[in-house]
Parts: sequence; structure tokens; C-alpha cells
Amino acid sequence: MCRFDNKNNTLFISFFFLIFSIGFYNLCNSQVGITSTIVSDSTGLPLPYVNIGVLGTRIGTVSSIDGSFLLVSDKIEISDSVKFSYVGYENIVLVVDQVKELNEIRMVPVKFSFTEITVNSNRLGKEKIFGNDSKRKGGTVLSNWRSGDEIATKISFEKPTYITSANFKISQIVGDSMFFRINIYDFQDGKVGENLIRDNVYLKEKQKTGVVTKDISFLNLILNGDVLLSLERIRIDGEVENRNLLFRYKISNPGNFFARDLNYSSNINDEFRLVAKTELQFFFRGIEL
Repeated sequence: MCRFDNKNNTLFISFFFLIFSIGFYNLCNSQVGITSTIVSDSTGLPLPYVNIGVLGTRIGTVSSIDGSFLLVSDKIEISDSVKFSYVGYENIVLVVDQVKELNEIRMVPVKFSFTEITVNSNRLGKEKIFGNDSKRKGGTVLSNWRSGDEIATKISFEKPTYITSANFKISQIVGDSMFFRINIYDFQDGKVGENLIRDNVYLKEKQKTGVVTKDISFLNLILNGDVLLSLERIRIDGEVENRNLLFRYKISNPGNFFARDLNYSSNINDEFRLVAKTELQFFFRGIEL
């Protein structure tokens, strides 16, 4: 006959919950969370989709449309540095302990100096394609897209060229929408330089196969030499844009497909890597001057 000792059982349950509570307390206290709202120092308005990354780690996120963000990880230390990066604004680097004390982070716009160029429309030639507009089919995508990941291709210009549009070939769609930021980096001598776009340009629309075109003539952008044309993924937690979207490519040696992703590096900290023997079908349309 089995005997049930209620007193001992009560002690065992109490001991179990004590151990569980201590473990849960330690788990919660081992995680560091930082949250704030990012605004423009000049206007006071919130800045959406700011890149936020903990330097020296693969931890990062982007701000929401209202400028707010929340970053929680058990791998963040109080002494770590956090970098805030946004097109058209000066980068900010703050220690985690500083960020935790700020209800608002103010980013300062970059002051640009512009050289005026006069273009005689009567002497302009026909619009041309610059980059890879191959008819070959094939699809590639980063296996685990996260906010801030980028894919890019190098495009060369022999003469100063007025850019009218950026174009991207898509071979397969699964979701219903896509949301990217278009970046154009200076790429002289194989080194990634500054972003040549002075304001955020987004590609946000319904998914479709074939060529997706973004009119960027309003930028009055004139390119020369080598540049990288990239798409940077923008995703807010809970949204499903860009899922399983495949971009068309062709086999090429040594290749012209560059990637910056969290599988290999932190977008906000490190450089692009070359994906061997592959060339993305990204291209510009423009007019040589």
C-alpha cells in the first residue's frame, strides 16, 4: 500500500518553485534591453528605419516608423557601443549605459556641398542601360534575410551619366509585398565608399516577377566610375515583406554579386563580401553627358 506524505510533498513543491524562481530571475537579469526613440535634431520628427547595431557583434535592428526601437539580448554588455546609422545624417556611437538613460536620441543632418552642373537638354543622347540586363534566368536570395542585410552589384560608367532609374530583376515571388531601401555606394578601386544618395529612397510595392523599376531622376544624380547598386532589406518585427523573394542572376567569373548580411557579418559594422561566380541582374537607366 502506497503512503502519500503530504508534508514532504509540500516541501518538495516549495523547493522546486524556489529553484525555478531563482533561475528565472537570473535569466531575466542576464538580458540587457535598450529602448528609445530616434528623432531628427533639425525638425524634431521621428526617423523611421534607422540602422541600429551593437559594434563587434551580430546584434542589430531598425527603428519603427515612429522612430522607436527595442533591442534585447543576453549577449549585450553595459559597456558595449551601439551605432546608429541613417542616410543623410551623421552616425552616432553611444555606450549601452548612455542609451538606457536617453528617452530620445537626436541625429544631426549631414551638411552637403553641391557643385552646380548645367545640362543642355538639346545635346543629350538616348537613354542607355548600365549594368546587367541579361535574359538568363536563375534566382538567388540570402538564406536568412534580416533588417539591414544588403545585396549589391558593381556597375561601371566610362563617362559622367545622368541616372533616370534603378532596376531590379525578380525571378520568383511568394509573398504579397516587398520593402527595400535603395543605396548607391562609391566603389573606386574595389573599396566601398560613401553612400551617394543623400536621402532615403524606398522600393515598397507589391511583389511581381520581371523588372521592378524605381524612378530616381528626382535625385539629379550623375555617376562616373564604379559604384555599387544595392537593395537593403527593411523589416519591422511582425511584418512579412520580402519573404522568399528571389532575384535573377547569371553565372559570371569572377562574379559581381556582393552581400552584406548577418549570416557572415553585421551590416552596420562590416564590409560587403563577394559571392563567387554570380552576377545579379541589377541595372541603371541613364543618359551619358
